[in-house]
Amino acid sequence: MKKLKNIGFIKVGEWKIIDDYFAHTIEEYLAEKKILYSFVSENDVLYIGKTTNYLKSRMSGYKNPHSSQKTNFRVKAKIIELLNSGNQVSIYILIDRTEFKFGDYSLCLASGLEDTLIADIKPKWNDRGVLKS
Repeated sequence: MKKLKNIGFIKVGEWKIIDDYFAHTIEEYLAEKKILYSFVSENDVLYIGKTTNYLKSRMSGYKNPHSSQKTNFRVKAKIIELLNSGNQVSIYILIDRTEFKFGDYSLCLASGLEDTLIADIKPKWNDRGVLKS
């Protein structure tokens, strides 16, 4: 968790189950795009992801995953399992406000940084770049 905080990740909310309804508590930043996000429990980074769309849309994908979104179903189930066992699952984000250019092309820091963070931190819920146990 320290590595994420050191590069600017901030806590923006948590996942909750309230009256059998699965939801997040994020109130700010929902209209931001190009975001890296992380799900954390007890300072353990469990998942790192990115979105180039609105944060609100990305979190909705976990709340109500479409049948083709296997990762969303898998991660949602893991979040619910932790919540049901009495653990908190916090949501941290890093907003990509960089303006990198490579010739005529814009580069997305969130996309490149996601791969690097997953390889370094090896979050348990990320399949890509992590050896499954």
